[in-house]
This record gives sequence, structure tokens and C-alpha cells, in this order.
Amino acid sequence: MSRFLTDEITQLKIIVEQLELCCDFINETSVTKHRVAIILLDNISEIILQRLCSRAIEFDDFTKWIWPQKYPEAKKININRFFDKKIKVVTKEKKLSKQITEVISIGHKYRNAICHRDSYNPAVIGSIAKVLFIAVTDLFTKTSCGIEAAAIGGYKESFEWLVPYGIKETYIDFPRVSKIISKKLENKIHFDLSALIVVFCNDLEQRIRNIKSQIDKELPWKTPEGINHILKWFEFQEKNPDLEDKLSMEYRKYIYKIAKNKPVNIEPAQLKQIEEKFKREYHAKVDEYRQNISYSAIFRIEGKIKKMAKGKSTVEVLSQYAMLDETLSKLEYYLDLAAREWDRIVQREIDLSRGK
Repeated sequence: MSRFLTDEITQLKIIVEQLELCCDFINETSVTKHRVAIILLDNISEIILQRLCSRAIEFDDFTKWIWPQKYPEAKKININRFFDKKIKVVTKEKKLSKQITEVISIGHKYRNAICHRDSYNPAVIGSIAKVLFIAVTDLFTKTSCGIEAAAIGGYKESFEWLVPYGIKETYIDFPRVSKIISKKLENKIHFDLSALIVVFCNDLEQRIRNIKSQIDKELPWKTPEGINHILKWFEFQEKNPDLEDKLSMEYRKYIYKIAKNKPVNIEPAQLKQIEEKFKREYHAKVDEYRQNISYSAIFRIEGKIKKMAKGKSTVEVLSQYAMLDETLSKLEYYLDLAAREWDRIVQREIDLSRGK
């Protein structure tokens, strides 16, 4: 066996240890531990999905001489690279429920925000971790940890790390063991749908109040038209991050030479024309752009919060929250940019008035 591969017992033990850690971390009040729990849970789900996908691909390679391939080379590469592609394969092969696949997909997005962008909401992160934990333990049970063998036996002694789960046999029946472990760990997580709804609704409602307060106290734009204009401006910048650099390249080349006291064969009036030209072109592109996020999104979210409050399932409530959270996060982000930009403008005017 390659030194990079592990046997089935070790594979199971590693996943169980991670689930135990997640369970302990979720039951604490530490936001940091909730963050770690989400990262670990996402890792567990991806490992299990990868095991199942690898088997599906291997079987497909074996049978390609009998019937057409499901997973040609280009698809294999995407499956190995992308989380959503793994979910698609496993859902098809194992017929996993939406309750599992949608939650772990949403959990993966929150994990990416936590891990790659240091972005998370302390008000809801513990609740998201609980929902993700239940989905991942269900995935663990439904797939027997992603292990191919149904059972392994012939050992002299039982496994000490499984004794706390009441498993004292000298063989491992993976489907049975997975169910026993999942049930015991899930019983340690205190969770109910009504509490989840309260946490999610309170978070969204408070953030909407904060946005309205920010507009009232920090921004000069008070009308929906004015707010939409500034939202459009910053959304366009995010969608086209390099356009200003491209359009202003000629102008900046002259500025760089001037800054270094190098000779510039251009009149000030011509330089001004070049500057105005790139600004006109940029503004024209902004005017043409059709924005996605507008101030009216706040009122739509307020209506959908009421709908979310009537949710009948965990996956329904989490899915609705994730969608509203994404829109609200964009609003918060663009308005924060606007507030900082306005603060710089005000500070610059103050400095000019003081002769700085």
C-alpha cells in the first residue's frame, strides 16, 4: 500500500475523531470553535464525496469498453476539482436526499467565506454549524463513511476507540457502525427548527435596521434613486475590477513620468482631455450596466423573512436564509464602500479648507 493511502479502519477512525471534535466545538460558545467546526465538517463531507466519486470513476473506466463513459477525462478533472461536481455525481450514484446535499453545499460556501476571506457572521455561525453537523453525520451514515467494504473482521481484539459507542466486536460492519456513531453524536447536539428560525430572523431583521440607520446617519444619499445610483456604482466596480485601469492606462503613463520628473511631450490641456475622455468612457459603461442589487431589495427581504419564519424543514429555512444573507451581504458591502468613500470626500474638503 502507498504511504499516502490508509486502510478502511484508519479512514473511519479519522472521520469519527473529526466528528467528535466538531461536536465538542459546536457545544461551546466560542465563535472561533464554531468556525473550526464548519471547516472540519466541510472537510469530512468532501473526503466522503471524493471517495465515492473515485469509485464511480474507477467503475466507469472499467466498463467503458462495454458501454459509453459517464465520466470522460474533462469531467474527471472537474469532479476532482469542484465540490458541486462531486455532489452531482454522488447524488446520482447514491441517490442522496436534498436534505443532505443542499445543506452541505450551502455549508461549503460558508466554509469558503470563513477559510479564504475571513468572513463570517458571529450571530448565526453556531446555528449553521449545528445544521451542517446533522447533514454531515447523515452523509456519513448513508454512505458508510464512503468506504467500499461492507465489513472487515478477523481482529484479535475490539477497537478501543469504538468501545464508548458500545461497539465491542472484533469486526467492523461499516453500515451498522456508522449508524450507531452518528446517532450517539447527533444526540449531543441540542437543536430544534423553531430556535433556528428565531436566530436567522433576528439576524436579518437587525441587519436591515443597521442598514437603514447607516443610510440615515452616515450617507448623504437619502432617496431610493440616490441610493440606487451609488449601489450601482460600487456593484459595477466589483463586476468590472480592471476596467478603470484599462481605460486610464494612457493617462496614467503621463502621470507616472511627471511624478518622476521625466520629460513629457504633452500640453496640460491635452492631458486634461485624455483624463476626461477615459472618465467619460467609464461613466458611459456604468450608465449602460444593469444592476442586480437595489435599495428595494430591503423590502423584498423583509417580506421573505416572514415566509422563512413559516418554514417547515431545516433545509428549507437554511436555503432561504442563505439566499437572503447573500443579497443582504452585498447591500452591506456596497454601502460600507460608499460610507468610506463619502468619509474620504468630507475629510479631503476639511483638509482643503485648512490649507493642507
